[in-house]
Amino acid sequence: MASNQRALLEYGHWNVNEDFNSVDYYGFVYLIINKLTGRKYIGKKNFIVDGAAARYWKVYTGSQKELNNDIALCGKENFIFKITHLCDTSEALSETEYSEQVNNNVLSSLLPDGTKEFYNRYIHSVKFDNTGNKHTDVSKEKIKKSLIGRNSGKLSTKADTKIYKFKHTTGREFSGTQWEFKKQFSILAGSVSELLHSRIQTTNGWYLVDKDGNRLVMHNDNKGENCYRYDKDTYTIINCITGEVFSGNRKDILHKLSSSKSAVDRLINGSSKSVFKWIKVTQ
Repeated sequence: MASNQRALLEYGHWNVNEDFNSVDYYGFVYLIINKLTGRKYIGKKNFIVDGAAARYWKVYTGSQKELNNDIALCGKENFIFKITHLCDTSEALSETEYSEQVNNNVLSSLLPDGTKEFYNRYIHSVKFDNTGNKHTDVSKEKIKKSLIGRNSGKLSTKADTKIYKFKHTTGREFSGTQWEFKKQFSILAGSVSELLHSRIQTTNGWYLVDKDGNRLVMHNDNKGENCYRYDKDTYTIINCITGEVFSGNRKDILHKLSSSKSAVDRLINGSSKSVFKWIKVTQ
């Protein structure tokens, strides 16, 4: 039997650094890499489930929803699955996963284009290391720094302390941070963000004004593509079905996809995984 066929039978889709027998270990820590975008995921998996040897680990693709959506969309062949650590005990498995996630700054690391590098949205709490000792102050501080300004892996609106001035169509005015504005009037955080980033004109009747109370009007070109003609950056996208690659600025991509401005913005900013089967490629 060819070596690659043997490896496929023994390890499934996982790349390994050395041969091993799964019955000799409790579980493993793994790294999954999206070859098209450069995004990654660090996780852990048991070899044994409910006291019985499980072959499921050989085809396991992680539990992260966005990651699995991308795998389904782009195809497993566009991902690298790698076992990075083999662990003898449950404690060692949890501690190793935790250490890898913290050391790689999975909650805050960004790709060169500003996209979140890791699919991970949180780090599981581990009170003790694999020697049975509590974490040191150094490791605790490292975790704390990786979590600053974050909520489930996303930048928290609480971290933005800038004061904005809003005015309602009824004439009512409000000044405060975006968090205070959101809480005061029960407005969705996404809508507040869209307003502050000039992607929409109003939300629930509210709009932005300057310090003198004058409405801040977005620039619109003849096609209504807000602020797009000032975006000179070039982005690359790829169609997961046909393999077609296209490069251009936001306006070019908007015309290529015949999509909405907000959909293109979400694709470029990384908050949306795909638009019409197109995904953004890391530069």
